[in-house]
Amino acid sequence: MDINYFPGRIRIRDKIFRDQDIRLAFLEIAEAFDAGQKITFNEKTASILIEYDASKIDEDKFKSLEPLVQKYRSAILFYDKRKKGEILAGIEEVKAAVKSWG
Repeated sequence: MDINYFPGRIRIRDKIFRDQDIRLAFLEIAEAFDAGQKITFNEKTASILIEYDASKIDEDKFKSLEPLVQKYRSAILFYDKRKKGEILAGIEEVKAAVKSWG
């Protein structure tokens, strides 16, 4: 997974986003940020671009998600359809954390 970040913009590239269920679940997380964001998906590069108002998101909150992402890192890095359930569970865990930000 390739992640490019600077305040106000995150681009995430990974072949797992070609799986529609995983992509849609991940997009639900992005929508939960509620920071006036624009979200686009590029099928050709399997990337999601999230543009948002950086003044509405505490950067420390983003950093707090890292342990959750790391927990599912190997399932993402070595993805095959058998790991789809594990990845979707991880996405749900991250989504719950984001929604708890209030």
